[in-house]
Amino acid sequence: MTEATRQRVMELFEKHRALSGAPFQEDRFLDFLLPHPGSKGAVHDSFGGLRRFHRFINEVQYEFGVCFSVNDFESTWSVDAFVERINELQRSRRGSLQSLKNQEKAGGGWGTVVTVDFLLLVLALGFHRTLWVAVPLVLLAVAVTLAFFVFARNAAAYLWRLRARIEADGPDDGVPHLTSEMPPPRRGHRK
Repeated sequence: MTEATRQRVMELFEKHRALSGAPFQEDRFLDFLLPHPGSKGAVHDSFGGLRRFHRFINEVQYEFGVCFSVNDFESTWSVDAFVERINELQRSRRGSLQSLKNQEKAGGGWGTVVTVDFLLLVLALGFHRTLWVAVPLVLLAVAVTLAFFVFARNAAAYLWRLRARIEADGPDDGVPHLTSEMPPPRRGHRK
């Protein structure tokens, strides 16, 4: 199981790398999702690196039916430690489901969007007599909100698919099994 897991992780790693097939250091392999990583943890230091990192992690999570914790996301993994963590999460779904619950509970960050929108609209109100300044500020607020809405919707859909994938293996450790026919939970709704 571990060798098959390692092989599949390496296939996904190569798929998401900027320079597929280039040499990399196994003790910090995630940094080599970037074309030329500098220091340890470089993948977390740029938007491009984070985008590649999250796409890779999301595909790994879905492929293996696991969900990494926040600490796992922030760790610098060797290939072997990463594969072992996947195997550990596969042995007990409880940890994956708890991490998934924490991600769902954290939400998408609507507070930040509301704050940015509020500031843009206050600026627009301040320039209400100068339409060539006010109108673009209002349009920017609308664009920010729409872009974030699409991002949040996609993230929620991914988490719902991941939950269904994790739960597809059946009950584990007394964790209730939800069927895929159930609708996704609404934000703010407590069970």
